[in-house]
Amino acid sequence: MNGDRHGDEQCADIDTARLIKRDRVLIADDHPLFRLSLREELEAEGLEVCAEAASANEAIIFASELRPELCLLDINMSGSGIEAARTILASVPDTKIVLLTASSEFDDFVAAVDAGAAGYLVKHMDPTQFGQALRDVLAGRTAYPRSLAARLFDPSGR
Repeated sequence: MNGDRHGDEQCADIDTARLIKRDRVLIADDHPLFRLSLREELEAEGLEVCAEAASANEAIIFASELRPELCLLDINMSGSGIEAARTILASVPDTKIVLLTASSEFDDFVAAVDAGAAGYLVKHMDPTQFGQALRDVLAGRTAYPRSLAARLFDPSGR
């Protein structure tokens, strides 16, 4: 009987492992090489890339159909990542949005936050911080550059 019980526990562990779900991510950027690099980084972080889009319109369609946990949107891709963020959040409100950009401009950051982005990551950020930033967003926190967030949430910049 003891052997049977141990076998049942082993089966329960296997069943639990099957239920572990990886977070699904949609990548939207108009540069194929950058999308490939992002895919490799995300998969190394244990995330599942469910789709890649080359424009805001494609991102909106894929997000609506696939309902990913996270959408990574290039702010300056064809059709505007900020507008895509607004549209996606209107139809898939549980999706987390992270905007990717080469811009550290305050106005772009404010527009991203106004659109509902939980993250604003500059493409020249330290790559070792990328995975943690995404995990923060998936956990319900924000991932904003400190310098920009300080200006928005504390106009004195302190």
